[in-house]
Amino acid sequence: MDRSSGAQIIKEEYVLIQLYVDERNIKMPKEKVHYSEVLRTNTDDLGRWNGDFQATKYVSNSQPFYVLAGHDLNPLVKPQGAIFDATEYLAYLKSGVESFHKK
Repeated sequence: MDRSSGAQIIKEEYVLIQLYVDERNIKMPKEKVHYSEVLRTNTDDLGRWNGDFQATKYVSNSQPFYVLAGHDLNPLVKPQGAIFDATEYLAYLKSGVESFHKK
């Protein structure tokens, strides 16, 4: 598989959102800060807020973690951890597109 195939599908079929869970320098507005039961700390910076969102919404805090989600942020296909094989990753991306168009 040509690596550009996966990049092309992402560019043409997806809105790419990356949640950085290690970002500690960006502080959250007071109205967004809450206590995370999962992380057992306040979500006072972007990294903790993103980590809590991922763990709460998708029941995982692994990195990397791929979620192919629809407009409602619900997974179109089963979320995956790291996929190192390019052919497998391309198939995963295509399965998300197919699921999206079936809805």
